[in-house]
Amino acid sequence: MSLEATSRQLTALLHDKDVKVVALSGRWGTGKSYMWQQVQKAATSEQVQKAAVVSLFGLSSIEQVKLKLIQSVAVKDEQGWLEKAKGGLAMLEKVHKGFGLINDVGLLVAPSVLSDKLIVLDDIERKHEKLHLDEILGFIDEFTQRNGARFLIILNSDRLKNREIWDSLREKVVDHELKLNTSCDEAFKVAALGQPTMY
Repeated sequence: MSLEATSRQLTALLHDKDVKVVALSGRWGTGKSYMWQQVQKAATSEQVQKAAVVSLFGLSSIEQVKLKLIQSVAVKDEQGWLEKAKGGLAMLEKVHKGFGLINDVGLLVAPSVLSDKLIVLDDIERKHEKLHLDEILGFIDEFTQRNGARFLIILNSDRLKNREIWDSLREKVVDHELKLNTSCDEAFKVAALGQPTMY
């Protein structure tokens, strides 16, 4: 689909609370991340406006992904993040006093901080080889089922290693998949934005 048509469909899917996981695929340089940013800017939904966004480029574990997502939430909404973190820690300390001493508190409170959030995972095909695709899809499935999170996955599926894992698991995890095919005219308009030229 063209950039314009895909953008309209992505907007509709992200505003539909019943859609839990959307995959946006396309070749490198077609404007997937740019389109997401434009959709987010124009969004009327607070969940879309305050999405937790992370690029998986070079990340080698689900723990790193969770910490980056928590950082994304903290930057956008410090007050709410701190309250959720305190609530999650207080609950854990009731179970066992030793939880108050753990350094990686973020990992413990990730479920409460990321609950009911729209989580955007970009550059999946650029992840570190130690981070397996089935771990990512398992994380997505867990957080949609248990924590009410929703996901937008942005990727170049043609460049995925272990493509067979993606093909076998995506139908169990992904609700809708959009394929972006940007036209030459659309690509030029995006590239020419803000560039003064007589042409």
